[in-house]
Amino acid sequence: MVKLSPPLPIKAVVEDVTASRALNVTYQNTTGRPLLVIASCACVKAAAAESAWLYGAIDSTTPATNEATRSGVYGLAGDVAPLRTYTQVAMIVPNNYYYAVRPQTSGTSTVTLTKWWETQL
Repeated sequence: MVKLSPPLPIKAVVEDVTASRALNVTYQNTTGRPLLVIASCACVKAAAAESAWLYGAIDSTTPATNEATRSGVYGLAGDVAPLRTYTQVAMIVPNNYYYAVRPQTSGTSTVTLTKWWETQL
């Protein structure tokens, strides 16, 4: 749980920071407030038994490795392939914590960042 102490009004300005963000890179929240991070990615499962997914990681030290959220396409033998889906992960990052969005793939499957938004809470 993120505790706002003393309670602060939510800034509620959603910023598109896609141009300055990348998958598998650790960033630090130095805003002085909790940060809502939302990343949208295209996950392409290239073959039936392959998978393509991403997870949001938060940690008090770098690199961020504690999984906070996960989304994607998981493969089973006999599944339809190729398969593309757009999926999002969202996480609240406490001030001074580190965060990252990490792709995970198998075989020739891919995860591509499409949008990244951040909002100070």
